[in-house]
Amino acid sequence: MSTNIKSVADDGQNIRLAGYPDGGTYVEITGGNHIGIHRADFLAAVETECGGKFVPTPEPLADWERELLAAAELDKYVPADAIVIDRALLPEVEVSASGRVVEASGKCLGPEETHESLTWEIAALIALREYLDAHPATPVAEEDVETLAGLMPIVNGLPAWALARRMLATGRVSVTHE
Repeated sequence: MSTNIKSVADDGQNIRLAGYPDGGTYVEITGGNHIGIHRADFLAAVETECGGKFVPTPEPLADWERELLAAAELDKYVPADAIVIDRALLPEVEVSASGRVVEASGKCLGPEETHESLTWEIAALIALREYLDAHPATPVAEEDVETLAGLMPIVNGLPAWALARRMLATGRVSVTHE
């Protein structure tokens, strides 16, 4: 098995992934001088440069592994810090009979929405989820919420209990019961 990648400079240089009789798989750089690099070393360098992670394959490869590697879609390389969402977790999209309303899990697709605007909205929601993972909410006792809310009026349109819950969740406000 071998795979050739031609140089974009059209200078006769090639990169080739090749299996050797010793059972090892090597990356060869050919043309002019011939250089052989062990596949694991080459992939480690690619990981470092691209900020990703390859899952190691044991050496030597079995025939079925070589066939699988040859058929692999290498353009589906995923960086190590990628967020992967299982499509099975996506809510069903419903379209109204008129086709004017497109909705998924209570979120309607407006006429002003674009692929780009939805991508930014999704990125913002993922960033907020990452923040919540790193900064979990402080549990708040309902008795404390009721006590503090009873001392406050409605502020900026928020019910007193909502403001009280937020204040207590910061950990900077507490209620002492006597």
